[in-house]
Formats: sequence, C-alpha cells, structure tokens
Amino acid sequence: MRCKPFVVVAVMCGTVGWGAVLLAAPFAITHHPPADGQFVAGTATYVVSSALCHQQAARSFSAWGVQLPVCARCSGLYGGAALAALGVLMTLVAGARPSLPHRTARTLILVAAVPTVASFVAEIGGVVDPGNVGRALAGLPLGAAVVWMMGNVSLAATEWRGVSGPPLTREPGDLGEAPDGE
Repeated sequence: MRCKPFVVVAVMCGTVGWGAVLLAAPFAITHHPPADGQFVAGTATYVVSSALCHQQAARSFSAWGVQLPVCARCSGLYGGAALAALGVLMTLVAGARPSLPHRTARTLILVAAVPTVASFVAEIGGVVDPGNVGRALAGLPLGAAVVWMMGNVSLAATEWRGVSGPPLTREPGDLGEAPDGE
C-alpha cells in the first residue's frame, strides 16, 4: 500500500507536536484561568495522558510547580520520539530518502529497548532505583528508534511522483521471499 508524502509529514509533525504539548500543559494550567481555552487544553492533555501513563508523582518530572502529564520514562519515550520525528522531517527537507534495511530496523528496535527493559527490570527487582533522569534517559533510545523506523518504513511506502533519489534498500528475505542461494 502506498501513502502520500503529506501523510508522513503529518504523522511526524504530530509526534513533535505531542512532545511539545506535554511540555506546555503544566504552563497552561498554572498561567491561565480555568475558563481560558489554554487551561482547558492543558487539562485535556492530563486526561488523555492518564490513559497512556500511570502519572505517579514520585516518578514524574515537574515544571512550573506542577507534575508533567506523563512519568519520567514516558517523557523519555516521547522525547526520543519527537527528536527522531524531527530527524525524519529534516531528511525529507534535505531531499534524501532513508535507507534502513528491514533487518537493521528490527535490530535497532531490539537494541534500543535494552535500556528501558533493563531499568524497568532492575527497578522492579529492587536492584536499583534509576531515578527520574535515569528513567527518562533509558526511554529516549526506544522512543527514537520506534519513530525513526516508522518514518523509514512510511517513506519506503511513499508514492514519490517526480522525485528522484537513491532507492531504499532492503535485504533478501525481508518480504518473505527466500534469500538468494537458498
């Protein structure tokens, strides 16, 4: 299935936007009266985030004297995602087309998940408390890797009418066919 370039741009901009909204929500609810639309939008961010995150105060960063809408680990995941989305957008602006073989993408996701999984397991097992900074730093690579891979896959499936550039690479066996010589 082919998608249009604007769909990729919209999803990446939405990813960056969500990261910005998470940072802006505490400001909105502390600097605007309850009847103000910005206060309402900030409050809505907390409501939506409550479906995505446990929002435990002890495991969350604070800004403007208010807890962020998501915990530190989720902050890292969303922060990494926003940074990767910016990278995908910069790739598009530069006119380049990403070249990330499917097997490499899968390996990237698995390697990027190691810090998040390790910090979670160590914390649950009582081995170490990584603290909020540790939780956020552990989440950054996974958030970035997922969005970078998503951007690469989306761009590979994008219909590029009149756009020239190097083909996206893929390895034999990525789409279920047998590798050469087997």
